[in-house]
Amino acid sequence: MEFAPQEFLNKLKHGLELPRLVAVVGEEIYFRQKVMNALTEMVFDGVEQSDREIHRFESDTDFQAVEQAVNSYPFFCGKSLVVIADEKLFEVKGKSSEDGLAKRLEPYLQLVENLPEYCTFVFNVPKFNKLLKLYKYIRDNGAAVIGEPIRSDKLSPWLRECAESYGGSFDGTGIRQIMEYLAPTNFAPLSLLEREIEKLKLLRGTENPWTDKDVEQVFSDLPELGAFKLADAVTSRQLENALRFLRVEQKRPNSESVAITGMLRYKLRMIIRVMEYAAAGLSLKRMEERFTDIKNPSWQLRQAALVKGFDMEKLMWAYRELGQVDRTARTLGWSKERCFDRIEEIIVGLLTKSSYN
Repeated sequence: MEFAPQEFLNKLKHGLELPRLVAVVGEEIYFRQKVMNALTEMVFDGVEQSDREIHRFESDTDFQAVEQAVNSYPFFCGKSLVVIADEKLFEVKGKSSEDGLAKRLEPYLQLVENLPEYCTFVFNVPKFNKLLKLYKYIRDNGAAVIGEPIRSDKLSPWLRECAESYGGSFDGTGIRQIMEYLAPTNFAPLSLLEREIEKLKLLRGTENPWTDKDVEQVFSDLPELGAFKLADAVTSRQLENALRFLRVEQKRPNSESVAITGMLRYKLRMIIRVMEYAAAGLSLKRMEERFTDIKNPSWQLRQAALVKGFDMEKLMWAYRELGQVDRTARTLGWSKERCFDRIEEIIVGLLTKSSYN
């Protein structure tokens, strides 16, 4: 059968017999890792780590070595786990290679058709062609667990589900705050979000629903959070806070200027569009109908409509110059320091009466 990751984990938890043949598939590593952790614990329930017979094949996989791992009896615990995590084994380069892929996987089909009772066999890969005989056999005789990335604008159900798994819950403001942080991103960083939710449980408890204030005070590791605070300070015309947040981000390990420019451009573009529509006499309700490309448009339009005191010419200049930072960094190889210095110049030019260029 085919399962979504959480559906599969819930069924295992509530009595589904552990399949001995599983394909864990999808671009979202978070889901694949959760499923693999659960499978490993169930296969070796009660077995010490040192006694577990786990065979992983991650690159340059030799079928004979896989076959030997499957057919070698695990003397220490009586169970073995064989995991194929070699992405190149499933590579297809052009249509002419599809037949070659099917032929390459034929031995694996024959192998899994005759798995010994003590062996659990798992394919753990980002992509697995559903038209392959091997995939169909796994689906019909074991379990195919499909976990793809979640778009940031579709995150609410996952947030509520993850909170429930830690015994907690969000109210509407908490969900909205997180989605506002992630608004400019395409896909949500699920691993980071789960760590932040775990921190909410430890620091805020689970008796009351978590609010936007809880999220603001507890969330700290999301790379989008610093950029959000900076952009919020800019749109609130708080120059001192904006520059302080910018320098904090610059000093943070692995921070990138593109995250800052992306969030700032997203916020500025929202303000520009609201000002343009307002000048044309559109109400907020009419504006919302126009914002088909914006996630959570009602909430974000109301936030943008509250922003006062900006000059359209300066907004357009700042929007263009922030984009130029990204382009110049790519083409001329600007250093991180040079990029952040230019972003500071743009923020100062936007929020002060001084001349800008």
